[in-house]
Amino acid sequence: MWTRRKQRNAIGRIVTCHPTEGERYYLRLLLMNTRAPKSYEDLLTFNGEYCSTIRESAEKRGLLLCDNNLTECMSEATTYQMPSSLRHLFSMLLAYCNPNNPEELWKKFQNPMSEDFNKYPGLSSKEVHYKVLNYINEILYSMGHDINEFKLIPEIIKASAVAKDVLFKRNIIVSKEYLLLQRQLNKDQQTAYNTILNRVFSNKPGAFFIDGPGGTGKTFLYRVWLETVRHQGFVALATTSFGAAASLLPGGRTAHSCFKLPIEIDENFSCNISKQSSLVSLIRDAKLIVWNEISMAKKEMIEALDLLLKDLMETNILFGGKVVIFSGDFRQTLPVVRGGKREDFVSASLLCSNIWNQLEKLQLSENMRAKIDPAFCQYLMRIGHGKEKIYSQGKIESPRSFIIVMAERLGINAVTPETKEWTVKVQDVDKGRPRDNLQKTNKYQLMILQDEEEAQVQGIMYGRDIKSYAELLFPYHTYLVSVATVSESSHAYGIPINTFLWTIDKGTLIEPIEEIEPLENSLPPPTRLTLTMFHQPEGLEFDVLAIVVNVGLPTCAANGCRIQELIIMDNQKKPKKLTLWESFIDHDGINIAEQLDQYPIILARKIAKSKSSTGLPQQSKSILHTHSLLRSEHEYNLNRFSSTIVDAQQHLPGQIVCIQAEFSLLDENQHFYTLAYSTCKQIFTRLHSRRRFYCATCRRSANLIPICQFDIAITDSSGSATALIADQPAETMLHLTSEEIYDIRCTKKQMLPLANVTRQLAGKTFTIQVKKSFAKTMDGTPGKLIILSYAEKENVIITCSDGHSRKQQKEDWKQKRQGRKQCSGGQISPSKTL
Repeated sequence: MWTRRKQRNAIGRIVTCHPTEGERYYLRLLLMNTRAPKSYEDLLTFNGEYCSTIRESAEKRGLLLCDNNLTECMSEATTYQMPSSLRHLFSMLLAYCNPNNPEELWKKFQNPMSEDFNKYPGLSSKEVHYKVLNYINEILYSMGHDINEFKLIPEIIKASAVAKDVLFKRNIIVSKEYLLLQRQLNKDQQTAYNTILNRVFSNKPGAFFIDGPGGTGKTFLYRVWLETVRHQGFVALATTSFGAAASLLPGGRTAHSCFKLPIEIDENFSCNISKQSSLVSLIRDAKLIVWNEISMAKKEMIEALDLLLKDLMETNILFGGKVVIFSGDFRQTLPVVRGGKREDFVSASLLCSNIWNQLEKLQLSENMRAKIDPAFCQYLMRIGHGKEKIYSQGKIESPRSFIIVMAERLGINAVTPETKEWTVKVQDVDKGRPRDNLQKTNKYQLMILQDEEEAQVQGIMYGRDIKSYAELLFPYHTYLVSVATVSESSHAYGIPINTFLWTIDKGTLIEPIEEIEPLENSLPPPTRLTLTMFHQPEGLEFDVLAIVVNVGLPTCAANGCRIQELIIMDNQKKPKKLTLWESFIDHDGINIAEQLDQYPIILARKIAKSKSSTGLPQQSKSILHTHSLLRSEHEYNLNRFSSTIVDAQQHLPGQIVCIQAEFSLLDENQHFYTLAYSTCKQIFTRLHSRRRFYCATCRRSANLIPICQFDIAITDSSGSATALIADQPAETMLHLTSEEIYDIRCTKKQMLPLANVTRQLAGKTFTIQVKKSFAKTMDGTPGKLIILSYAEKENVIITCSDGHSRKQQKEDWKQKRQGRKQCSGGQISPSKTL
């Protein structure tokens, strides 16, 4: 019995299709969105007008989006790209972006893409455009597409015989010195050379494995084979297991690229090659196929190549009767198996494939790379064969004769661009934050290094090196720095402090000196740092040392700039708001938030005091350091701010303290909620309604939302007091959201289910973070205590003022850093809520 569909009004008649499948995708789109089509012609007719294609019918029904983003992309590219680059970009948009109206896109940009063809005399505009279309067709053909799929013009364009990359393979230039290379082969190489070429030129099948340790000239021999075969006018394919090895062979490519092997290997994978593609024609014509570093490839990849060649050549002979050469050294790196053990690595290699026993083995034994040091060759062979003594964790001991001792330590002033193998003991006395260069194309980070004689030099890091050394280089720590790139200083990064500039890159050796290691000459402490209390700033700039007790989420200021607020506290227990602006959020804000569960100590340098005295804003030249302690946290007493209820009531308003007390609910008839603006979270006190009102703080109208808020009694050995708890900590205590509380109290006019809450709070002691409100009560007494966070005494996870545990907030920040979480507004601050 047929039942009316509840989800949609259309029934799909085709399985899921990808947008790149063209008319099949548009047909499914019509069937899914057209009510009761009677025939194929009915699908092509819309409002009485017959459409020539299914895509046209879908466009007129409004089922396809416009191509504005693709048009903007091409428009921007025409301002600085050459016509050849524009044609490649246009081809990529056709192949991968699935434009809804490719004909309109072609008409709009056909002239910019044709400018270089206009130089040919005697060609009409139509002939020039036709040449451009043929050029685009060659690019599309290499991507597995045909230009006629996109119907750019009514005429049919003849497909190219081969794609551009295939033409490159067929026309690799052979060096004239290849005959000289042949004369340099040793005895083992010459035997292998003749054996392989006899099979190639006699059209006989052959599958070989060239075994040789590193340095025996395997790559050199492959070049001779490839150039000999190509010199005779035949096709020879050179492939490797990874890209670095492919660059060593003429015309080399990775096996994944050449044979379309998938990156992820499973039981049912296969080579993704169409029999109609030009790549198949190239493989069929290949006289020789070389696969280097086969020891790193999984056996399934070689077995897939065997099936592919058998299918293309339509034969059951191993590898389709082709001459295939595999080479590698199983004494070195084996295939990677995630979480695998030694037996898993061996099992995944070619050695455990049934193809291995069918390969003819050729041996290279003479080490051409280390002829003058046979002892070193023997040492390597002992390691490869497992005969060298192995210690714990699979390590072996290197002979002392192999260790190269660095030169004696020098001073900074003794290092010049001509100095070789130098080492200097330095202290990082100043480290800036990463900045963009003037062209916004790269990042750089400056630092000042100082040696034992107080000589200083400026160091600089670029791009990826900044992240690589982020966990190694810390201000006011001591290091041994070796072989940095030394160059003459310039005024590009300010007035130079030394004749030379050190560039810290991946080739630089940096060894931290542990504090427990006695230094021969202790480096002097930095003299530029002057710590100042929050309430006593000296001059326009000052430095502060404090702990971070809370980190807000990034939001936008009134001027549209991104800001992030930190709550920091000095050793006088004075809380203050530190505001980060723009690029400081992406670097310092994220790093501090990730360490929030440890109450990180930060050193904020060159900070200013805001005009309104409500906080400390960073400046463009400010610097923030974490884990850069000049003294221990115990000496500063930054992390020890415990108190009692009576003491907390005597503190100044806004001062944060920690107490240990018990909770108990007060009047169960209180509202347990208040209303606030949805944008700034300011409390709305005129009336209780969920309508939209104008907010004087944000200067715009906003909806009102409920926020959980109620009074609660806290009791310790010194006495008891009434405190206010709000927002997420309050919701956590009641096990209800603000919306649920509002619905129960305001809409349903019922009491909250508080019996379970009372039982859970009874007899438990909590560690509570509180501060005293600035506002006085109705009878003129000082403001009540405000609960910022709480946790059970034995529980190490403390709820933050925004309701998340520090552990959860750290996870949230990690997700935000990876782009999986977006922030839609500012943090709900208890002080602002009240």
